[in-house]
Amino acid sequence: MDIKIIAGIIAVILPFIAYAPYLYNTWRGKTRPNPITWMVWSTTTAVLTAVLFTNGAGAMIWYEFAMLTLATTVVVLAFKNGGQRDIKRVDIICFIAAMAALICWAFVKQSEIAATLITFAGVLGAIATMRKAWFKPGEETLSMWVIQIFTMIFCIIATTSYNYVTLLDHSINIITNGIIATIIISRCKALLANS
Repeated sequence: MDIKIIAGIIAVILPFIAYAPYLYNTWRGKTRPNPITWMVWSTTTAVLTAVLFTNGAGAMIWYEFAMLTLATTVVVLAFKNGGQRDIKRVDIICFIAAMAALICWAFVKQSEIAATLITFAGVLGAIATMRKAWFKPGEETLSMWVIQIFTMIFCIIATTSYNYVTLLDHSINIITNGIIATIIISRCKALLANS
């Protein structure tokens, strides 16, 4: 079997492993996702899936379909558990900027600019979770963010055609997930030391 197919299969399986405790903890109210982040990510994932599909993403596209399903589920659970109470003005600003980037994407004909705008929108969405993780690190499930780093690596391996469009989002997501995981770890240690 082709290594890219194997990597694509692993990239589809890992998010379900990563998200199982995250969704369970969210359902129980222990994890409280910021709905802004997940609304942006579900929207950008839907758009990115289309962009990557038309730019030779190959087996990696399976991951995007899995993520679209999981991100949408997190949005529903976040609102079910009152996540809207955690939305701050900065989150709204990031959401508006992310949606503006997506609107700009609709008018851009170049795939490279489109991928940049979509990735930028995703990063803006992540700011809400970074902010929340700073103040409430105990409301995040660390394992999900760490496993997602490895998922992104397998997504890159599964990519059929390596170019700016197919590599940008997953490369930036390695960094974004790493930052969120680092914030959770460092803030939990700091809060524990201060208690």
